[in-house]
Amino acid sequence: MNSLFISFPGDLHGHLEDLLLIFYKNGLPSSDKPYVFNGDFVDRGKNSLEILLILFGFLLVYPNDVHLNRGNHEDHIVNLRYGFTKEVLGKYRVHGKKILKLLQMIFSWLPLATVIDNKVLIVHGGISDTTDLDKIACVDRQKYASALRPPKMKVHGCMTKMNENREREACGQVEGRRRVCSLTYQSSAPDHRQDLPRRSLNNTPVCSKLDLSVDEKLNRRCRLSGFDQARCELKKSDSYLESKTTETDLDEWKQIVDMLWSDPMPQNGCIPNEVRGGGCYWGPDVTEEVLRRNNLQLLIRSHECKQDGYEFCHNRRVITIFSASNYYEVGSNRGAFIRMGPDLVPHFIQYQASTTCRELTLRQSVGWTERSALKALREQLFVHRSDLISAFQEFDPNNKGMISVTHWASTTERVLNLGLPWRVLRPQLVSSTQHGMMDYQQWIKELSITEPKLEISDNSILDTMYKNHSNLETIFRIIDTDHSGLISFKEFHQTWELLRSHLKTEISAKAIADLAQSIDFNKDGSIDINEFLEAFRLVDISAHN
Repeated sequence: MNSLFISFPGDLHGHLEDLLLIFYKNGLPSSDKPYVFNGDFVDRGKNSLEILLILFGFLLVYPNDVHLNRGNHEDHIVNLRYGFTKEVLGKYRVHGKKILKLLQMIFSWLPLATVIDNKVLIVHGGISDTTDLDKIACVDRQKYASALRPPKMKVHGCMTKMNENREREACGQVEGRRRVCSLTYQSSAPDHRQDLPRRSLNNTPVCSKLDLSVDEKLNRRCRLSGFDQARCELKKSDSYLESKTTETDLDEWKQIVDMLWSDPMPQNGCIPNEVRGGGCYWGPDVTEEVLRRNNLQLLIRSHECKQDGYEFCHNRRVITIFSASNYYEVGSNRGAFIRMGPDLVPHFIQYQASTTCRELTLRQSVGWTERSALKALREQLFVHRSDLISAFQEFDPNNKGMISVTHWASTTERVLNLGLPWRVLRPQLVSSTQHGMMDYQQWIKELSITEPKLEISDNSILDTMYKNHSNLETIFRIIDTDHSGLISFKEFHQTWELLRSHLKTEISAKAIADLAQSIDFNKDGSIDINEFLEAFRLVDISAHN
């Protein structure tokens, strides 16, 4: 189906709580909810490895719906300096070096860019005045384990025009499906589902002329970035550095460095990025030219922390998206990700992980799977409530309605025979116990309540909005006046003040405030689209009960 939204998170940098918060707000990756993660999964944060395991797991389960672009930190030399190498060796003391070697190979195979519907380019760093997407699409990227050193010496032939055309025709040209093309990503057999297509370009090198300044320029950039010592250490063990690289290798290497390390600037032109020591600063004129030449309309990149989690530049043709909140310190910045539908209009969802939010996120992340399982389990318990009551009464001879938690666990297993650790699950299934005893009759009554109840002092507000339940997303966007993807309490209050005046209805300010706080399920001080829709789903349940 062509109506699917695609989501684009930016840098995560080991901030597991931000990834889990994205999943909580937006849903887990699936065939109905595709994601393009735009690099820099690792370094700086303490949970880089956990993020990789989660993303790789989803990539294996949904290879056509989860895309992982490479960032400048998906580089084993950079990892030596910024923490990921130390994290892996600390967590895997026996096999850490083998894991790092495997990850080095995986990083080198990650796509350098992704294209949506042939109109939106997603790349981690950026572009330059020499960016050539055809060359990027043909790079033999396994040679470039690090963008901070020359590739291995190999002899490569040029791809013929006939083979190039054949490969381009094989890149998922399936009519009626949206195109998500990972440049330099070699896909497996094409997926013929009619939901979201994936096409990939071949990875064969393209010959080019030698630019004599490239080697010196990149060596200088490496020195400026502080990795010259690491490169010298690698020279001791890697004999290929003693050989000269080919003309094609140098040109490809420069293309890769520019895409991974570059930043936009407000002035026209393209100059070396002296601050980072790699890539370039490129101006709006370069953006216009590269987008025009490739018939694109928008460039999405990451690579830079932004206070609001995102930022437009270059006449709104370039978006920077950054997903690691509290990057420098707690409160320093919000994180954000992009949702984009078939109209290719970006919608921004912002968030900021806090101590409270982190606890909720960790619970509910396990939550998206766990909550569904618990809901199904409660339904099973409720279906067998008569058998359970009869079995519980065996341990309640005086008919006081109380049994021990131990008897509850053993009896529940005997009735349902599911082989579950009921004592471990007891906190999620039993609301209260006293001195190891529980009120099983009250518990049976509570089993039918599988969702949180809204405590709202004035249901007339929800009744008014529920009449427009088929247009809830439109209503959400109307209330979200700053188009941030979140409704602040102030926006919510202002909207209802206007509605109260228009409807000539008496609705107290306290009722509006109570409603906003009730819909804010995760208590982060704002209402996202999932919380908004969930509130009305609960109202619908209440209306039918």
